[in-house]
Amino acid sequence: MYILFLIQANTYLSAMKSVFFCILIFLFSGSAYSQQNDSPQTIFSPDTRITANEDTVLVSEESTRSDIDTTVYATASDSLIFFVKEKKKKPMSSTDFQFNWRNLDPSFKVFLFISFIFALGNSSNAFLILRAQNLGLSVTMVMLAYVLFNFVYAVFSLPAGIISDKIGPKKILLAGFLLFAAIYLFFGLITKSLFLWLLFPLYGIYMALTEGIGKAYISNLIPQERAGTAFGIYQTTIGLCTFFASWIAGLLWSYVSISAPFVFGSVMAMLAAFLFYFFGKEKKKHK
Repeated sequence: MYILFLIQANTYLSAMKSVFFCILIFLFSGSAYSQQNDSPQTIFSPDTRITANEDTVLVSEESTRSDIDTTVYATASDSLIFFVKEKKKKPMSSTDFQFNWRNLDPSFKVFLFISFIFALGNSSNAFLILRAQNLGLSVTMVMLAYVLFNFVYAVFSLPAGIISDKIGPKKILLAGFLLFAAIYLFFGLITKSLFLWLLFPLYGIYMALTEGIGKAYISNLIPQERAGTAFGIYQTTIGLCTFFASWIAGLLWSYVSISAPFVFGSVMAMLAAFLFYFFGKEKKKHK
């Protein structure tokens, strides 16, 4: 490939030389001949004594040699390209677009089931805002607490990713599940709004420990050629579970108690953490 690049570069340089000499011919011929006299005129200083006709001949010969060089180099480069073999890809058939549940790694199926259980207790963040208002925070203070949550989430995301690369995503995810269980339990049990200024930042840490780490964990369980399918299944499962989790939380909020959705979420997170600890697999990344 390096030789081919040099040959093509020489071809381009030769072509540029040809263009340059053609421009010189046009300029010199225009200035060397007058309309009244067809005899050759001196176009440089008297010391050089180079006439237009002589220079035109020299330029023409040089241009001809450049054209020949260009043709030779171009032919040589085409010959080298002829010997370069491109890898042929297998044409895709209709079976390549068919989904087969059996082709997915069993470890991914286990994690998908654990995520399903956890997501059923992880209702919308709107319930956290409702709980903060229920404990007496004004709208302005609630928004400030939510901004604090997002700020902590952004700050801790990078350190969580770095630690995950060092000790593995499973431990980070397990810590996130347990932290979520504790946070939701306290959201359900506290009676003073002062504790919210601790719980919202902790909730931001939980998000940093699970949001991106979960996807990194999945990437370790599946081969690269099935990554899109696996992530699609995972996101679809989480999306559907979030809808049903919020529906369940609304029923518990309305018909049981205000604390019930958070206690339920804490119990589901503890169950998911238990299953993940015993059945979750730590695998090296597929290539």
